[in-house]
Formats: sequence, structure tokens, C-alpha cells
Amino acid sequence: KNPAVSKIVLIGHSQGAIIVSNVLSKLKDKNYTREELNKLEVYTFASPASKTHLEPTELFINIFSSY
Repeated sequence: KNPAVSKIVLIGHSQGAIIVSNVLSKLKDKNYTREELNKLEVYTFASPASKTHLEPTELFINIFSSY
């Protein structure tokens, strides 16, 4: 909630991506404003989870993936 902070980048790889998802789910239940939440920039890679607790606002798909 520090106004001097303009952006927070959160990165999770593999099981860390699941932890990031759980943290974001808990943040959603707190009383943060949209302006505060918009400071978050989240990247997850190689997550073993088949779904997340939150809907992504932007989704980037690797065009070279096998999907």
C-alpha cells in the first residue's frame, strides 16, 4: 500500500507458480483497491497446475508450444 511503489513483479516457476496462484487468491480476498492490484505484474512458467484460482487479464501463449 506504499504509494512510492509503482510496480511489483512476481515470478513463479513450476511449483512456485502454484504458490503464486494461492497468494493471488488470498490477495483477492483482502481490501486492496483496483489501483493497488494493478501494480502487480505476474509471470508463471511451467506450472504443474491445470487451472488457477484467478482469471488472467492477459494470456500469452508460446507459439512454439506443442499445444
